[in-house]
Amino acid sequence: MGNNWKIWVDTGGTFTDAFGISPEGVTKRVKVLSSGILKGKILAQIDDFQYKIEEDWQIKKDILRAYNLYTEAKPEERSIFITNYNPVQKIIRLSAKTYLKAGQSFSITADEEAPVLAARLLTNTSVIHRLPPLQLRLGSTKGTNALLEKKGDKTALLITKGFKDLPYIGTQQRPNLFQLDIPEPNLIHEVVYEVKERLSANGEIIQALDEAQIDTIAQQMHKAKVQSVAIAFLHSYKNPSHEQQVKAQLQAAGFYSVSCSSELSPSIKILPRTQTALANAYLQPTLELYLHNIQKVLSSSDFKVMTSAGGLIN
Repeated sequence: MGNNWKIWVDTGGTFTDAFGISPEGVTKRVKVLSSGILKGKILAQIDDFQYKIEEDWQIKKDILRAYNLYTEAKPEERSIFITNYNPVQKIIRLSAKTYLKAGQSFSITADEEAPVLAARLLTNTSVIHRLPPLQLRLGSTKGTNALLEKKGDKTALLITKGFKDLPYIGTQQRPNLFQLDIPEPNLIHEVVYEVKERLSANGEIIQALDEAQIDTIAQQMHKAKVQSVAIAFLHSYKNPSHEQQVKAQLQAAGFYSVSCSSELSPSIKILPRTQTALANAYLQPTLELYLHNIQKVLSSSDFKVMTSAGGLIN
């Protein structure tokens, strides 16, 4: 990777900042919207297809061919795309006659994630070409924002019978001890299923799983349009066999995203294990799709993501 681009990207809720070093050692910086779009403004119409525009896209080559163009007035109309752009004269040529007028704002997008857009601007790579081999390091608040804005997937919790209300009860701590109007807890899962199973404190099986019950729960979750599942059984940190058995059964039933507490946080306390499994289940589909959309456009690239702990992982 010594002769390849090195790119560091920090994606927040609104803006994405990127810093790159070219194979020749030249440094570049770009700042784009985290929505992955570029905004501009029409200054004048030159002919039926060409417009003089105002923009701050930080590009020096015509790399915008095939980007779709639309306005806030007609966001659903994306059939018009760019056929040519002169970044020196700031003249854009479109594929068809449009409703654009002087003074009107517009957006362009290739429907790619913001880190990909930033990498294209840094490396001067158009959307019709693959990015050059590069080393990409990404830090993102994608998961944090999805959690805070409640934009995760519809999640179900499978928990040992008798512990259905555990996430609701929590630790029973009251941050404001003398508050009279106590707010409801903020739960991220939408449905809970109690599973007839039980392990001893040493991990020995007291009550075996009922496979027929898991099949029934799977059918109910399909009807409820559940997208992701968290599994948290009592004492599973000692013996994860029940969680693993349910996970395999649910995946066979068509549930791709299944999070087991014993895999994610094999600790003695069931509450933090349950909370960890729920958070992972709630965010996993969103994060996996996000990272997949970035990974699929990289060619022979070294791609690592920063964790909340500050380390880099594949």
